[in-house]
Amino acid sequence: MPARAILVTGCDQRYLYLLRMFLRSFIDARCPDILDLGIFDIDFTAPQKESLAKVATHIVPACSPMQALVPVEKERHPLPSLVRPYLPDLFPGYDIYLYSDVDVWVQDRRGFELYIEAAAQGCMGIAPQDDRAYRHDDRALKIRHDRYREVFGVAVADELMTVPHLNAGIFSLPRLAPHWARWGEIWADAIGRKAQWFGSGQAILTRMIYQDGMAAVLMPALCNWQCHLALPAWDELRRCYVEPGPPHEKILLMHMTANTKGQAHNIATVQGNMLRDIKLTYPQYRHLVDGTA
Repeated sequence: MPARAILVTGCDQRYLYLLRMFLRSFIDARCPDILDLGIFDIDFTAPQKESLAKVATHIVPACSPMQALVPVEKERHPLPSLVRPYLPDLFPGYDIYLYSDVDVWVQDRRGFELYIEAAAQGCMGIAPQDDRAYRHDDRALKIRHDRYREVFGVAVADELMTVPHLNAGIFSLPRLAPHWARWGEIWADAIGRKAQWFGSGQAILTRMIYQDGMAAVLMPALCNWQCHLALPAWDELRRCYVEPGPPHEKILLMHMTANTKGQAHNIATVQGNMLRDIKLTYPQYRHLVDGTA
């Protein structure tokens, strides 16, 4: 009997426009053929939930054992991060769980298929923030070290700075994996000791995988292209986004990280031209492909 797999995502109302983009790409890429879809609800209105229910297999209220430890912030709601170690509790009955941030869109569902294959091996599928094209600034590296230090202390923080940082914006895990409980336990303890909630979850996963040896398949950047670290290139012949350097492999899952969610960029093409004032959104991509939005 084939494994049952579900992809889970969600947000608050501020990012509903990103969720709608993700869902449009999810449908266009025929992801429902291989994945059920779960959405956790923070503050959606009844009409919004009714609309989302046309696509989602399940919509459930977001909750996490850690939420009482973290006050809601004006800038960023913590629940979309804090629910991640508890996806099997929120959406029971599946063998494999995928998670995706809402600022992701699907260019090729092969990306999700690779995450499913990783989880089918009993591993966490997750992409490092590491690629030959990526560039990291000093501020980001300092924040990364701060999160490691708050959770694990200076000595471990120094060691973890020598390995690629893992990005939890997209990941997969089988239901029976030990990662879920371990992740939640360490994270709850860290937040209880006043560690910053934002970013500490990724810090914990990085140690779990690289130092504790928990089973993982490290995915290529094409399965979670983090645009703030390197802008993609455009292939005018294949009409798709590709990695900026040769051999210009097709990007599978585009992640509009940090400041790349709605800003316009100049995008180089493989053929040596330049696309001016391009947004890296799914509607802009559709316009580049076939002239529609």
